[in-house]
Amino acid sequence: MTALHSPFRAGRTFTPADADALAAVLKALADPMRLRIINLIARDGSMTVTELVPELGITQPSVSSHVAVLEAAGLIAAERSGTTTHRRLVIDRAAQLSGLIDPYGGGR
Repeated sequence: MTALHSPFRAGRTFTPADADALAAVLKALADPMRLRIINLIARDGSMTVTELVPELGITQPSVSSHVAVLEAAGLIAAERSGTTTHRRLVIDRAAQLSGLIDPYGGGR
């Protein structure tokens, strides 16, 4: 998982690579369906694609595509249990992202 850096922190150069990495994660979240997936997984702790399909009202291939984008961004992780794969929220990544977009760095 690529390290993320904040554009709001004074005293640190925000490089083009930093911008690319943060933009990729923000793009993964910039889709209403992906935001709903994040919410459902956070609500239930973990979910399979099969469980997400009826909740979202879209096809399994569409859910799988959205899940793949969220996994690539490091926002959710897959955990296999036999033949079933559960997705869970990567709490550290979500917390890191929250801090990165706060111009006050969590404090005022």
